[in-house]
Amino acid sequence: MSHPPREKLYTLPNFLTLLRFIFVPVLIGIGLGISGPEPTFTNQLLSFFGGLTILLAAISDVLDGYLARKWKMVTRMGVLFDPMADKLVILVALIMLIPLHRVPAWAVSLFFVRELAVTSLRGFAAAEGMFIEATKMGKMKATFQSIATGLIFLFYPYFSIDWYSIGMAFLWMSLALTLLSGVDYFYQFFREEKARRENK
Repeated sequence: MSHPPREKLYTLPNFLTLLRFIFVPVLIGIGLGISGPEPTFTNQLLSFFGGLTILLAAISDVLDGYLARKWKMVTRMGVLFDPMADKLVILVALIMLIPLHRVPAWAVSLFFVRELAVTSLRGFAAAEGMFIEATKMGKMKATFQSIATGLIFLFYPYFSIDWYSIGMAFLWMSLALTLLSGVDYFYQFFREEKARRENK
């Protein structure tokens, strides 16, 4: 009995995906190390590295997808763990920003509920033999979310620019896209389900 060839897991795109999981405890440590809003050297340094970590995570996300497609190294592992890593980095970062009073807890709760609902929906759809692909609105949401989280983590003004206010503007835009794209995913599911019933 022949077995299908095993996927090559040890690839650069997969390494970049797994690297983002390492960023999660790094962000937790950075968040715990910031003692408050006072512009002390430690707070500013940790906030800078928090923003830098979000930036590196975003760059690795773009790079691993690009390399996987260019080198034809798209794997089931990458497809599964890539979106999971992205969501963990952003959600953990936002959670760490709540006790620092940089983001409202209710907004982070909406982000969390949306991700849980959409992930559960896509898992259920896959079990039913349906594939709900990522929408442009969902991808835009993820981009705005990354920008917002990085700038809010940065927090303090550098080069006389109020990065925090810019980050909050992106946060409100990403929150609107979060809710709209979440509704769109459910609309896709029920439309696909209706089409399947009609074709039976």
